[in-house]
Amino acid sequence: FLSCPDPRTNDWFLIKSPTPGLTIMASYLFFVLSWGPRYMKHRKPFDLTNTLILYNFLQVLFSIYIFCEGLDAGWLTKYSWKCEPVDVSTSPEALRIARGVYIYFLAKISELLDTVNKSCDCYILPLCFMLAVHSVRGRG
Repeated sequence: FLSCPDPRTNDWFLIKSPTPGLTIMASYLFFVLSWGPRYMKHRKPFDLTNTLILYNFLQVLFSIYIFCEGLDAGWLTKYSWKCEPVDVSTSPEALRIARGVYIYFLAKISELLDTVNKSCDCYILPLCFMLAVHSVRGRG
């Protein structure tokens, strides 16, 4: 993993090393499974209605942006719906796709905030995207 990173993404936040992503995931799991329930055991739930409305609105905007960027940068222009090799060049199109995957990874990390008060069934997905953005290279 550390010996074959994608050089295009080495300077991106949370991507150069697996340590930041693993730390976020471990902290999240500790909070959701241990500290959070103990802290809230004898407390009333916080009223986060307005905060959650704003958060959900921003998540919807972020998701629309990611969806449109994926269509415009890839599937409606250069890329086909069939399997094809990963473009690991430094062309503007390849970098745009890499940035799109990176933004999706950041969205998955931000969605951890949404699951703090819900079940933690989806905690592994952000880690998978961190690994993909960091080290997936085309083999074709």
